[in-house]
Amino acid sequence: MTWERSVCCLRVFTVIVTAVLWLFGGGIVGFCLWVLLDFFINQYVKSADELRTVFVIVHVIIAVGVALLIFGIIGIYGAARPRRWALIMFLICLVCVTLTLLGGTIYCFFYQAEIKQSVKDSQLMARIVRKEYGSNSAVTSAFNYMQRELHCCGGVSYTDYAESNWISTVCSNEQNPEVCDKHGKGKVPLSCCKNSYYYENQVEHYQYCLMYIEDQSGAVLPKPNADMYQKGCRESIVQFLEDTVLSVIGVALSITVLVVLLLAICLTSALIHKLRRPPLMSNHDDDVVYEMARSQEKSPYPTRGPYANLYNS
Repeated sequence: MTWERSVCCLRVFTVIVTAVLWLFGGGIVGFCLWVLLDFFINQYVKSADELRTVFVIVHVIIAVGVALLIFGIIGIYGAARPRRWALIMFLICLVCVTLTLLGGTIYCFFYQAEIKQSVKDSQLMARIVRKEYGSNSAVTSAFNYMQRELHCCGGVSYTDYAESNWISTVCSNEQNPEVCDKHGKGKVPLSCCKNSYYYENQVEHYQYCLMYIEDQSGAVLPKPNADMYQKGCRESIVQFLEDTVLSVIGVALSITVLVVLLLAICLTSALIHKLRRPPLMSNHDDDVVYEMARSQEKSPYPTRGPYANLYNS
C-alpha cells in the first residue's frame, strides 16, 4: 500500500472513531446532568455524608465528557485536514481521559458496596413517604412511577403509609367512612396495587388498595393483601442498582469506552507518525521517470521505446 493510501485510510478511521468518542462524550455529559438534577439522588446524597463523594465523581465525569466534546472536534479537524499539532493535542487528551476513566472505574468498583450499604441503612425513603407523599406533586409522581416499575410499596415497607400524611388526607376525604373505620390506616396508594393500570381510571373507590384482607364475615385479618406489592422500595432500589446500573451498564460502558479510547490512541499515534516522515518520492507504477529508467536505453537521448518520439525533432 502506498504512503498516500495508508494515510488516507488512517485519516478515515481516525475520524470515525473520534466521532464515536464525541457522541460518547455528549452521552456522558447528559447522563451526569440527569444524575445531578434527579430528586431522589439529591435527597440521598444530602442525607448521607458518605454519599457526598458521588457528586465529586459525577463532576469529574462531566469534565471528562466536556474534554471529549472539545478535543473530539480538534481531533476530527486534525485527521481531516490533516494537522499534526491538532492530532498531538487530541492524543494528549485521550491519554489523560483514559487514565482518568481507568482510575475512576477501579474506584467505583470498590465504592459501590459503600453506596449500597448507605441506601440500605438510610431511612430517607420512609421519611419522604410519611411527610411528603400526597402533598408534594413531584415526590408523589416519582414514587408512583417507582412503585409501578420496581413492584414495590413504601420506603422500608408498605406500612410506612399507615403513618403518613397521605392516609390522613384520604380518610378525611373518604366518601365511604365505614371503610376507614374498619381498616383504620391500612391503605396504600393505587400504584402499590398489582392491578393499578386497570383501576387507575376507575371510580374513586379504587384510588387505593387495602393493606390487609378480610374474611368471609368482613373482619380484617392481619394478613397482607396478595394484590399489593409487599416489598419496600428501598430494597428494590438496592437490587436494581446491584443487578442493572452498577453491574451491567457500568461494566459494559466502561469496557466499551476504554476499547474505543485505546483504538483512537493507536490510530492517532500511527497517523502522527505517518505525517512526520512522508516519503521523498512516490513510487507510482505509471511514473514517467521510472518508466524511462526501466525500459529505455542507458543514454541521455533514448532512440527507442514509447518515449523516443519526445526526443526526435
